[in-house]
Amino acid sequence: MKRRDARIEAFQLIFEMGFKDYSADELVDLAQESRDVSFNSYTTRLVHIVYNHRLQIDEVINNNLTKWKSSRIPKTNLAILRLAVAELMFMPDVPEKVSINEAVELAKIYGTEDDSSFVNAVLGSVVKNNTFIKDEE
Repeated sequence: MKRRDARIEAFQLIFEMGFKDYSADELVDLAQESRDVSFNSYTTRLVHIVYNHRLQIDEVINNNLTKWKSSRIPKTNLAILRLAVAELMFMPDVPEKVSINEAVELAKIYGTEDDSSFVNAVLGSVVKNNTFIKDEE
């Protein structure tokens, strides 16, 4: 499986996280059972990072929003931003440009016409302002 496919799966689970009060393990297990699939380690790693560090990730997102609060961001965009910021913060093996590009592509697929520009601007600000220290999960 390509990382892009793993990110799509992770995005879908992170999006679901916004609606359900399950742990990361429960969410992954339920999704695997209902979809009759087995997620690869990259997918489950991203989901666990977002679940375990959601407050810290959301703080980074909020600190890089202009005239917005994360509570006003559409849930699709918030899931995409959480996924990308998780990669930026906790996956040093993933280049920043790759994380941003993949997030923009997800926004083009799952968002509205303007969402890819919004996601790109927020993540560009995150990297420019260096509001995080890249850390191994």
